[in-house]
Amino acid sequence: MKIATIAYSASFALILGAVLFAFSRPKDAIATSPQPPTQSTGAPGEGNCGSCHNGSLLKNGSMSISPGISEYTPGHTYPITVTIQDNLQTRWGFELTALKDSDNSQAGSLASSSQHVGIQTAGGRTYAGQNSNGAAIPLDPTDGTYWGTLNGPVSWTVNWTAPAKNSGPVTFYAAGVAANGDGLQDLLDFSYTASAQVTEGATLPVFGTTWGKIKQQYR
Repeated sequence: MKIATIAYSASFALILGAVLFAFSRPKDAIATSPQPPTQSTGAPGEGNCGSCHNGSLLKNGSMSISPGISEYTPGHTYPITVTIQDNLQTRWGFELTALKDSDNSQAGSLASSSQHVGIQTAGGRTYAGQNSNGAAIPLDPTDGTYWGTLNGPVSWTVNWTAPAKNSGPVTFYAAGVAANGDGLQDLLDFSYTASAQVTEGATLPVFGTTWGKIKQQYR
C-alpha cells in the first residue's frame, strides 16, 4: 500500500510540474505554428496527430464532432463543432475534414467561423484547424489553441456547406491534441480522433402550377 501511494504521489507531482512549467515558458519556447499539418485527420489514407503527439500513459480525455444534424440538405450551410478535453492539459489543437462515403472525396466546403479557426487545402481535400497567433502569455482570447485553459473542454466551430444533390452520406473526420503547452512534442501530449456521419435528406419534388389552377382550389 505504501509503495502504491508513493508511486501515485510521484505521478501526480510529475503532471503538476509539467503544467506549472507550461505556464511559465517564454514565447520563444512555445510552438507557434499557425495551423496543424494537413492530411492528419485520421480519415482514410491519412495519419493523425499521434504521429507527433504520442503520449498514452496518463491519457484521460475524449474528443467529439457534433454536426447538429443527422440529415443535410444539399447546398445548405451548417455549423460543425469539434470538442476536446483532457485532465491537466493546457493547450489544444484539432483538424477536421468532410468526405463523401462513396469515394472519400471532398464533400462540400469548409469555412472559418472565427479567428480561432483556419482553412487549408491539400491533395484535393479541405481542412479546418486551430489557428494559433503565437500567444506570448496564457489565456489570450485571440489564440485558437486556447493555451492556459486547464482540463478543457474547448471547442471550435466550422461552417460546412453541404455538397450537391446525390452526393450521398458524408463523414466528418477529426484528430485533436491535448497538450501540456511546453512547446515539445513528447509523451505528455495526447492525441485523439473522432468521426461523425450525416446522410443526405430527401429533396422535396417541385410541381409546376398556373394562376388558374391556384384559383380553382378556392372555388
